[in-house]
Amino acid sequence: MLNDKGFANKFLSEIENIFKNGPKKLSNEEKQFLKGRLRKMYLRSKKNDIEGNYRLYWMLKDSLEIYFELKGLWYLGSKKAITWLRENDEVAYTLFSNAFAKDAKNNNIQQLLEYLNEM
Repeated sequence: MLNDKGFANKFLSEIENIFKNGPKKLSNEEKQFLKGRLRKMYLRSKKNDIEGNYRLYWMLKDSLEIYFELKGLWYLGSKKAITWLRENDEVAYTLFSNAFAKDAKNNNIQQLLEYLNEM
C-alpha cells in the first residue's frame, strides 16, 4: 500500500500547509487588472440583447470569485463563499445579495462594483 511509508501523510500535510498560508497575494497591478475586467464586462453588458444579459450574469458570477482574490482568501465555491460573507463581511454580503437579486436595479450592481473597486 502507498501509505505504508507515510507518503500520503506527507502529501496531505503539504496540502494543509498550502491551504493555511492562503492563496498567492496579488500585486497592485493584478488587482487593478481584475477590477478593470469587471468594469469592462459591466460596460459590455449594457447591450440590450442576449449577449449583454449573458455578460451581466457572467460578470456577477466572476465578481464573487474576484472578491475573494482581492481579499487574499481562498474561493471555495459559491455556497461557502456566501456563508463566509454573511458571517465575516456584512457590507459585502448585503451588496452581493442586492446585486444578485432577481429584481436587482442597475444601481445595486454599480454599488457592488464600487465596493470591489475600493478594495
